[in-house]
Amino acid sequence: MRNFSVNKTRYSMYYDNQLYKISRVPSSFEENPAITADRIEPKIAVPNDSNAYIEIGHLPSVTTDNAITKIQQVMTPKYQTVNRGNEIGIGVDKTTAAVIEANNVGIKSELAHLAVISDGKNGSFYFYHVYTMIVAEGHRARINQMLDTFRIE
Repeated sequence: MRNFSVNKTRYSMYYDNQLYKISRVPSSFEENPAITADRIEPKIAVPNDSNAYIEIGHLPSVTTDNAITKIQQVMTPKYQTVNRGNEIGIGVDKTTAAVIEANNVGIKSELAHLAVISDGKNGSFYFYHVYTMIVAEGHRARINQMLDTFRIE
């Protein structure tokens, strides 16, 4: 388990530092450059120019419902299909998460699985998992294993 802090909120999560690296990036869903996220991606580039990463971000003053609305608005121009999925449990505590599934057509096309949970205050955490069908099986399973260890501190 490693401890992280994003936008002054702490969380812990296991990640395989032999296969993955973590970096701080601007949030994909916030215009304010001060709002950042952690991106976990393979240390060795994924073949065929395929994307494969998960972005974990905290939206400090955005409720879960407002976060879902905001995120859907950002994702809609980028993907051919953007739909609400079934709720899932995230992390050690199996916190209920609203889900958005998005995709484009084609084997090399980008797919996204996004989950949003409350931070227990007035904000939200999001988990933006991007990958292609080429790398979906192995990468998605490893990311899901990491997410099973997530906990807000």
